[in-house]
Order: sequence, then C-alpha cells, then structure tokens
Amino acid sequence: MPVADTLYQLQQRDQRSDALRKRQRDIHTALAEPASVLNARTTAAEAQRALGALQTTLRDAELERQTLDTKIKSEEKRLYGGKVTNVKEMTGIEHEIESLKRRLSKLDDGMLETMFEIEQGQATQATATAKLAQIERRWEAHVAGLHEQLVAVEAELASLTTEISDLRGDISATDLAIYDRLRDSKHGRAVARIVMSRCEGCQVTLPNIDIARARQPSPLAYCSQCGRILLAG
Repeated sequence: MPVADTLYQLQQRDQRSDALRKRQRDIHTALAEPASVLNARTTAAEAQRALGALQTTLRDAELERQTLDTKIKSEEKRLYGGKVTNVKEMTGIEHEIESLKRRLSKLDDGMLETMFEIEQGQATQATATAKLAQIERRWEAHVAGLHEQLVAVEAELASLTTEISDLRGDISATDLAIYDRLRDSKHGRAVARIVMSRCEGCQVTLPNIDIARARQPSPLAYCSQCGRILLAG
C-alpha cells in the first residue's frame, strides 16, 4: 500500500482519537457537581441547622421552666409550710414567687413562639430535603449516563491506540516525522485527498504535475500551496 494511503488511515484514526480524548475531557468536566446540586444541598443543610437551633432553644427553655417551677414550689412550701412567721420575710417570699411566676409566664410565651417556629422550620426543612432528593436523583441518573459514555469512549480509545500503534509501525521514521510535523502545523490534518483536481486541505486547484506525483507509490507528494501530503483518489 502506498505510504500516503497508510498515512491517511493513520490520520483518520488520529483525528478520531483526538475527538474522543476531547469528549473524555468534557465528560470528566461534566461529572463535577453543578451549582443546582450544590445550592440545593446547602439550602437543605441550612434548613436543618436552623431547625436544630430552634429545637435546642426549646430544650433549653424546657429545662429552665423545670428549674423555675421547682423553685416556685419550693418557695410556696416555705411560705405556706408554717416555718416562716416573720411578716417581712413572708412578704419577701411572696415577691420572689410573683417574680418567678412572671419569668415563667414570659418563658411560656417564648416557648409557644419557638414551637410555632419549629413547625415552620420542619416544613421548610422537609421541602428543602425533598427538593434535594429530587435534584440528586436526576443528577445521579445523568452521572450514570455520563459514566456509560465514558466507558464507551475509553474502550474505543484503547482500540484506536492499538490500531495507531500498528499503523505507525508500518511507516518509516522519516515519513512519520514529516506526518507528525504537518499534523502539528496543519491543525491535525497532515494528509489531504485530491478531490476534483483540488487539494481537500486548502481547496486550491492543483497543477497536473502535483496530481501526477501523488499517483506515484513513492516518494510522498505535497500540495504546492499548503504543503500537505497529497493522496490521489
């Protein structure tokens, strides 16, 4: 087989390999979690933290209420137990009980408000969690599809790598050096077919001498305009 034909076959596989490697990079980039998932996760976490803070506030208030209730009962026992007979001391105990009950009433009001906020927080947290689960399910399905594509891309790349290696083994080091240099300088297209007497690379009509040279099995013929290796049809 003429060297130009072998180089053209190599170029086709190199170009496909380039496209697959770009697709491989794109897939790896696409596997990074998008803002929609990250934002939903952040929203759900913030809702959970806010709910947790409210629940902690309520627990603390319940403990404080128990303490106040115990203290009120203790003071009432002192007041009505008959052991305190001093009027001034009894009056002081009464004032202390009234103060404690005011604190208790204010605490109860705050607890009711906190419980209402907890109900709202639970609804917000449930909504955020449900939305996150929905977004994550869609994302996981998308990721599964990307992984399938990646497996297919990598399998084809492995096959192409073997084919490219075999083809390069059939080409002389000199011709490979020319091909590689042209691929680098001609945007991956070192070999151009002759189509309707035109160079497929630069679309310039070729002189008959270039066409005649390209039809010879060797040596390599080049487009006098763009310098690509010519392949006669």
